[in-house]
Amino acid sequence: MVISNLRAILQSQPQLEFLSLTSCHVKADLLNSILAADVPNLNHFKGPTRFAEVFLNAAPKLSKLDLAFGFEGPGLAYAPLGETWNGHKIRGLTISVDLNNVSNWDDFGSFLARFTNTESLNIMSKGWFHVHPLQFYLDGISLHLRLLTLLRKLEIRGLRTTNPNDLDRTVKDLLTFKKYCPSLERFIDTEDRLWVYTPSFEDSDGRSFHAKLECKLESEWFIHFSDRLTLEWDA
Repeated sequence: MVISNLRAILQSQPQLEFLSLTSCHVKADLLNSILAADVPNLNHFKGPTRFAEVFLNAAPKLSKLDLAFGFEGPGLAYAPLGETWNGHKIRGLTISVDLNNVSNWDDFGSFLARFTNTESLNIMSKGWFHVHPLQFYLDGISLHLRLLTLLRKLEIRGLRTTNPNDLDRTVKDLLTFKKYCPSLERFIDTEDRLWVYTPSFEDSDGRSFHAKLECKLESEWFIHFSDRLTLEWDA
């Protein structure tokens, strides 16, 4: 879908809070002309990185970014971020990536380093894993969580494995995430289960934690309901 009057549409919706531009084409000059006055209340944007950068700089209240459909290659290395990205504004971040194609985990760390104030991180993984055991990918992610010192909620979705031993090991290693990210309070695992971290009173220094299973989430986790004013384009 080609949108030729995006700015006019935005100006006609001053209370707009959520904007989705997936599978859309907007001319660069029109996109770059968007000003803060056009999106004064926008706080959640969903779309590709080339659009997200514009709204990060223009929307004064933007705090949630969904790049689940914004990676134009198979891995994070294929999602270039410009030097003008104001990622410090973001509190909620959703990304989609084929972890099999992340050849260097430092790329993953460099990406997260743009969003150091993130409090909620949702990693949407594509497909099944055949290259490495599930734990390989979880270890790669956990090593870079230390960059997100304010992170409270972590979701890793879409990871599936054909090895039954992977699941058992994942449960045993839940505390690894807490080790690298002390601020973490909740974790949603690859089986759509919600875990919460609680202090271990057996430890006198108060630095140890237990991972407690709270509940199993509904399978339709990807369906979101909102009463916010929403503007969405999907081709």
